[in-house]
Amino acid sequence: MRNLPLYGKVNIIIAAVFMITGILLFIQRLGAVFEWRDQYLSLSFIFLGSALFLSTIRLKKKKNS
Repeated sequence: MRNLPLYGKVNIIIAAVFMITGILLFIQRLGAVFEWRDQYLSLSFIFLGSALFLSTIRLKKKKNS
C-alpha cells in the first residue's frame, strides 16, 4: 500500500466495505429456499467491491530512478 496514492488507499477501504457488506447480506439472506433474485443486492455489492479493488491495482505510483 505504500506505492498507492491517497485516493487509491481510499478506494481499497471502500472496496473492503462493499465486499464485507455484500458477504454479510449474502449470508443473512440465505434461507431454506435459495433463490437468485433474493441475492441480487448482495452480489452487486460483492462485484462492485471486487471491481474497485482490481481498479486500484492500476493506480500504483511509478518509481523515479
